[in-house]
Amino acid sequence: MLNSPSVTRAPIQKLDPVTIAKIAAGEVIDRPASIVKELIENAIDANATSILVEIERGGKHSIRVTDNGHGISKEDISLAPIRHTTSKITSLEEVYLTHTFGFRGEALGSICHVARCEILSNAEGHFGYRVIAYQGAISAPEPVPHTIGTTIWVKELFSDMPVRKKFLKSDATEMSHILEGVFQFAFIHSSIDFIVRSDGKEVFNSTGNPESLDRIRLVYGKELTKDLLRLDVSIENRIYSGFISNPTRTFPNRSKQIMAVNQRVIKSPLLQRAVSEAYKDYVPPSRYPFILLNVAIPTQTVDINIHPQKQDIRFRDTSSVFRTTKQAIETGLVSFKIQENSPAFFSNVSQQTPSSLVSETPPVTMDYTNNPLFSPLFDASVHTQSQFYDYLQLFDTYLVIKTETQLWIMDQHAVHERILYEKLKNYWNTSVHLRQPLLISEIIPLTPELEAIWKESASVFTALNMVIEEFGDHHIIVREVPAVFSELNLRQFILDLLYETRAVTADPTLLDSRKETLQMKACKAAIKAGKKMAPEEVRQLIEEFIASPNAFTCPHGRPLVLRWNQEDLEKLFKRR
Repeated sequence: MLNSPSVTRAPIQKLDPVTIAKIAAGEVIDRPASIVKELIENAIDANATSILVEIERGGKHSIRVTDNGHGISKEDISLAPIRHTTSKITSLEEVYLTHTFGFRGEALGSICHVARCEILSNAEGHFGYRVIAYQGAISAPEPVPHTIGTTIWVKELFSDMPVRKKFLKSDATEMSHILEGVFQFAFIHSSIDFIVRSDGKEVFNSTGNPESLDRIRLVYGKELTKDLLRLDVSIENRIYSGFISNPTRTFPNRSKQIMAVNQRVIKSPLLQRAVSEAYKDYVPPSRYPFILLNVAIPTQTVDINIHPQKQDIRFRDTSSVFRTTKQAIETGLVSFKIQENSPAFFSNVSQQTPSSLVSETPPVTMDYTNNPLFSPLFDASVHTQSQFYDYLQLFDTYLVIKTETQLWIMDQHAVHERILYEKLKNYWNTSVHLRQPLLISEIIPLTPELEAIWKESASVFTALNMVIEEFGDHHIIVREVPAVFSELNLRQFILDLLYETRAVTADPTLLDSRKETLQMKACKAAIKAGKKMAPEEVRQLIEEFIASPNAFTCPHGRPLVLRWNQEDLEKLFKRR
């Protein structure tokens, strides 16, 4: 019998209060954006109509949030940094009925355990008071000049918690998370003015834009807002309001799906699934529509305090909430169809008429006699003869091609994707990477969050052999790209790559391990589904398809072309 190795066990010990508080604080505060979120929620609860957020070095060095709310009195300011002190509730029952952003009694106390905090506030009207708090030590209140409202200045985050500090990302990445959170509050709470400054530079100011749609346009541009539909649906005892996007306007992740319950921004898997189900038949996998959704629901039917960071809530009747949320989104999608300016995407679905199915382009005759690569697709005896074929286009997506011995239905989207994928593979496998100037340089507007990412990840695009430069405030300009990228929707490709870069280290040396991902992204940015193709485009597509080393499936494994000969058709019509 083998002897078990001896294990030395330390005796059970009681942790000191500071260590206990730090562990608890870690559940609430994991990055600078968490602090900004908690302080903004406190400001909204204080009935602020203006909130200023000032950031240094992505929040790792300094975060200062100033509001014009009702302020904190001299008697209360020393209690504010202590855990489980609040003005929001007086009993356990009120935890489940509060109309504020929830209560766990941990936000400000947790912040003061992971960073040095200076709290300045004025609730009286003459002058304010200041306290300094850090890890349970709180100074006595001292009078200071301050307008009505509160300023909380957080400095040196995780300065004595090196393990937690090393998990923070770059300044640009942390700043992008802060901006994303502020945008969400600004869209949901359009009656409140939000201003954000980063390292002394103003990067966002919603003042003068009192409508949510104006603020969406301010952040994401008018191109997005043109594809949005206002949602205002009442189902059972819930009201769904906000905006949803045309299914043709999608993004590579859920960062533009903003959801709130009773105006409290949350990340609810239940609501996300309901939205995905409603859009399931309209958007491709791994693409996500824009959603700005607020659900007004009786407070007694939800528990808003189940999550340490108050990011999720518990619904009393989950199945009913899922069903009504899906129904509300579907109601909005149906209304897209009946608008006079409804997108062609929906007119093709709702008006199944011959004129909307078949391209008006006349058939094109093509000669493939001298192309030996055509032989795998036909009998050997066929391509040696002088053969021609005609085509017509269906649904702006499929090419129906007639040859002398076969009938093809080709998926132009899948074929183009395979062709480009092979080009990109060949591009990365060769040592010579040709680059060409764009005839007209592409100017791409960036949201403040993406501009912060761009400034740190420009080297990634240099490694991709692209020449991109800053072009004034909040814009970049693409001047040269690899020759193989000439067919790309450059704007979509670059924006998608910036969103992906935020989630990982912006290190050009990682590109080798991400080649396949980049190839697939490039393919998706270049595909021609839903596009009426001119005769010469069809000719080029078919010729490149014939020459492709893999002319059977797309990179995802879907078939490129279906083929029937006379015998196959006779079997379909029961002639055999």
